[in-house]
Amino acid sequence: MAGLSEVAEAIKSSEERIKSIAERFRKNNSHEIGGALDGELFVPVKSDKIDYSVCAVDGGLISERFHGSDMLVGKAVAVLFEYSGSKFSSCRYLPQKFPPCVVDARLGLDERESQVYSSLFRLGMEIKTAIDAVKRFSPEVLLFDGSLLPLPSDMPAKESAIYPEYNKVLALYAELYETCKGRCTLIGVIKDTRSRRLVSALGIADEKMSDSYFANFLLRRGERTCIFPYAKEDTPATAELKKFGRVCCFYLKPSETDLPLRIEFVDDGDAAGRVPAIINSLSSISENYAYPAALIEADLCAAMDPLEMEKVKSELSAMLGGPLRPLRRNARPFR
Repeated sequence: MAGLSEVAEAIKSSEERIKSIAERFRKNNSHEIGGALDGELFVPVKSDKIDYSVCAVDGGLISERFHGSDMLVGKAVAVLFEYSGSKFSSCRYLPQKFPPCVVDARLGLDERESQVYSSLFRLGMEIKTAIDAVKRFSPEVLLFDGSLLPLPSDMPAKESAIYPEYNKVLALYAELYETCKGRCTLIGVIKDTRSRRLVSALGIADEKMSDSYFANFLLRRGERTCIFPYAKEDTPATAELKKFGRVCCFYLKPSETDLPLRIEFVDDGDAAGRVPAIINSLSSISENYAYPAALIEADLCAAMDPLEMEKVKSELSAMLGGPLRPLRRNARPFR
């Protein structure tokens, strides 16, 4: 078993190796990524004067498994920030600053289905809230916390009882795209990712290197990577939604001291010229946490208190005339 010194040395060695690879790419600044919208691997990004409204959507979720059932408690919130002359002027919320929780339960799911359904349940709440926010607020920019497509891990087997839920989420994404089209710029902001789409496209054969890790050493403050397609080949999600436009991605480093952000948007022929400057402007306020302020506020409002689950369990137990039966591993009388 490795000790702390060995772990520290392994981390240091990995960072030095990735830094060396990134520096080689900086010297050559060229790439061969199919479908990329740029001819260079990294480019500087301008900052815009913020004179528009920005809506951000995020959600929170607590789930717990019981004997034969899964309980989910969650909420989603939209926050509208109005800016004038790059200064914050006002804020509004939908449905309210601290919205009530939504409760759901499913019976008979296996371990894999339980994880997938939790993700689909949260996505459904967030996308519905985003659609309502666009209709209510008519923002110029909509920031969605997370990807603009369901992840491959969100797709259950076709024979699964929860496969219809996946189709419902795809339909909600389609409705979100349609609602935003011609009305506002839809942007997915992912703060933490282990995607390897970029490094794989660049031919970097290193299973320990993620896009975010590589981009952190490749980029300087105020730079982004080239804009590239979400997937090399169509996935079930991209095939279903490509009629609205191709989903593209890039990594942006608004601050020298913070990690890059992964940004996604629907390529409508014009968004590629707008989106990088929008995110760079909104994320450059803090050196230590380079993230749009509206998304920070949405995250705080959607944060879940574990007591919410305890309250639901207590009320449900009273209705059932006895406590819910926990999984055996959570009920043993010793540790």
